[in-house]
Amino acid sequence: MAYNEKLVDRIRESLIDLPKIEEKYMFDGVCLMVAGKMCIGVVKDEMMCGSILFG
Repeated sequence: MAYNEKLVDRIRESLIDLPKIEEKYMFDGVCLMVAGKMCIGVVKDEMMCGSILFG
């Protein structure tokens, strides 16, 4: 794959307690979404993070 699968596994473990986690595969990487919003993306060995407000 075009992304670091070990890094994605570590992120999955960190997000395990959050509701509504989805994974979308795009742009040669994977995006982890929380409650339908992009949260973390992994492409190659790089991780991109955003912030999410839960209401």
